[in-house]
Amino acid sequence: MRKNARTWAGALSVTLLCISVAACEGPGKGEEKTESKAFTFSGDKLTVSATNSDVRLRTDGTGGEVRVRRTVEGEAGKDDNSRWELSGSTLTLRTECNGISISCAARYTVTLPENLAVSLTSDNGSVDSVGLTQSQEIESSNAAVKVEKASGDVRLKVRDGNAEAIGISAGQLAAETRNGRLKVVFTAPPRKVTASTDNGNVNVTLPPGDDRYQIRVDAENGRADSSVRNSPGAGRSVDVRSSNGSARIDQAE
Repeated sequence: MRKNARTWAGALSVTLLCISVAACEGPGKGEEKTESKAFTFSGDKLTVSATNSDVRLRTDGTGGEVRVRRTVEGEAGKDDNSRWELSGSTLTLRTECNGISISCAARYTVTLPENLAVSLTSDNGSVDSVGLTQSQEIESSNAAVKVEKASGDVRLKVRDGNAEAIGISAGQLAAETRNGRLKVVFTAPPRKVTASTDNGNVNVTLPPGDDRYQIRVDAENGRADSSVRNSPGAGRSVDVRSSNGSARIDQAE
């Protein structure tokens, strides 16, 4: 296995580890291969570009190292069918299996230091983010997105897929879906929330407490409801809208 000797700005060193020696010989149909890379990264924000690959985002709160672990299955494990490389501040995760493939899949887990903001663009792969304390931006097409236990600001834009943001304590959240439902549940009072869907239901649940919110809820072709009282002039705001579907705001007991 070759190591890339080129040095990029923001990517000072790369370490490659194959978890299974036998698997590194190359998988056949349905076989899996798991590897790990560690990138030393000096920037403030990492851009991740993923294609035909499932991505998990995690944080460990230490150092300036970005760790990536991938599992490729079947044809995805053959030479040139999968790419994972860092160029400048962009981490590329790409899987391309040409022709007829009985098995072709790739899963990546990207572990970030807690001070590193992340912007992820994903096409044809699910996204799962858990426990990020930094700001995160996720834009996804043709697959579901799930964000859990985020305390940094969150921005989601999902096309042709459902989106969930659960256990959120971030101060700001902006989320929108086109052709998919949206569910947001907060565990701490947010400062500003905007949540909208084009074709799908949207539900936002606020945490219990006496906090006041400016409330706006609207559904052009559906039912709009809020069990949270609108308080004009409040320092916190929640704006929930749907073009074709229901829109609802609730407060947990």
